[in-house]
Amino acid sequence: MSTATPKITFAQLCNDLPEIVDGSQHHVFELYQTVTAGEKYPFMESGTRWDISGVDFLKWFYQGSGKSDGAGSFRMFDCCNNFMYLNNWHVLDYPFVNPGSSTDVSFNSADILTLVPQQWVLDLSHNTTDCWTACSYMELMRELIPLRSICNWHCDVCCCLTPAEIATLLNQQDPGRTPPRKPNKPVLVGDMLVLAVLFTNPNVQAKPIELRLNFRIAGSTS
Repeated sequence: MSTATPKITFAQLCNDLPEIVDGSQHHVFELYQTVTAGEKYPFMESGTRWDISGVDFLKWFYQGSGKSDGAGSFRMFDCCNNFMYLNNWHVLDYPFVNPGSSTDVSFNSADILTLVPQQWVLDLSHNTTDCWTACSYMELMRELIPLRSICNWHCDVCCCLTPAEIATLLNQQDPGRTPPRKPNKPVLVGDMLVLAVLFTNPNVQAKPIELRLNFRIAGSTS
């Protein structure tokens, strides 16, 4: 029997932002509902996944699909939920300077108006957004503003799994679970699920930025 908690990425949203005009690996940021730091050096951080029930997982991402064949289509619903807004997530091991003490994680919000341009500034080997033309920076901000809510990514789904595929992959990682996951009930309590959000840019020096939103099934699955 497997002892590791099953974890899969169930969908990825993609957005190709306007090219940064300077006047191959992804940057990956793990996002959690809360992040805390250890009280002793080296102040290791840990994250708390966003808890949702199995029923709400289907309701919010698969139109409440309960089809026996698990063929529901992926789509974001119910935009009133706090997790739909990237600013409400926190970045584990935020790479940029935070005010305060070594254990201060209060400034690590996944604010993409700050995180995305800061990372690309580093990619371009500069230390200030002044390296971009004014129009380039304004155009980037204009496109980032609506993307702060993942509800605005409906047309930007680049790949996703069906509920039946989710059940198959989770069962493969957790073969001893009884009863097993089914196409119409693809998740069980404790399962970990990731929604990936990818930002790309035509500038070859600006590496893709991937945000991974970490969820945990913590309630009813029926």
